[in-house]
Amino acid sequence: MKLKKIRFGFIGAGNMAGAIIKGMLASKAVSAKSVLVSDVKKNTLLNLSKRLGVKPILKNANLMKEADVLIIAVKPQDIKIVLEDIERDVKSSHIIISIAAGVSIKTLRKYLKQAHIVRAMPNLGCFINQSATAISYSKNESKSVKDISKALFSLIGIVSVVSEKQMDIVTALSGSGPAYVAYLSQALISSAHKAGLDKTKAKLLFNHTLLASSLFLEQNVLDAKGLVQRVTSKGGTTEAALSVLKKNKVEKIFAAALQAAIKRSKELSK
Repeated sequence: MKLKKIRFGFIGAGNMAGAIIKGMLASKAVSAKSVLVSDVKKNTLLNLSKRLGVKPILKNANLMKEADVLIIAVKPQDIKIVLEDIERDVKSSHIIISIAAGVSIKTLRKYLKQAHIVRAMPNLGCFINQSATAISYSKNESKSVKDISKALFSLIGIVSVVSEKQMDIVTALSGSGPAYVAYLSQALISSAHKAGLDKTKAKLLFNHTLLASSLFLEQNVLDAKGLVQRVTSKGGTTEAALSVLKKNKVEKIFAAALQAAIKRSKELSK
């Protein structure tokens, strides 16, 4: 899917929008002259424009006139104001992509009439072009719209298409996931430091271990069960550590944590 002839408009010039645009431009699949951005915070808008060379637009109405694909990159609590602002200017040809967590296609449809609607949930990985992005579509969406949205987010990482009812699970898993991994890293590095290892060295060793383990799993060298078995020797140190995790029912703790995040995502979408 060629994206060079498409004009992309971003409503919101915050960190997520900036990270996505940076990845788009770095890929060379999209040029800066094809990217337009608006934001209520003029200084934020102008800073992003200066940094990435994209075109600043002060009014959303003008953005709608020029853009083919519109990415709504604002916080969920601000999206109603944005939708009310743009609903008069939405055309049936527009492709609207919302990355606002918890905002359903049904809610978007109230304002966006006959436009093509896509929900996307990128995660923190987009800042280093390694986003895990989930996408769901409006009912009976065209192949062209699907191809464009997948191609766009493929520029900043991997893309998985899910049903909208699975978006709360995605939010809890990959959306919040970086925090879970960071929490685990923090806990183990801190424990190693307390046990007598220099903190800088502990951080270096564990974070690289985390990277290698992720690559094993991502490249299907081993699945999770196989990786555990490969590292664990009978009567060894890993088995001793895993026995403590099992005794304290860590798997159930993670399951409960995920369910809590899913529940909260559903609450925010109401």
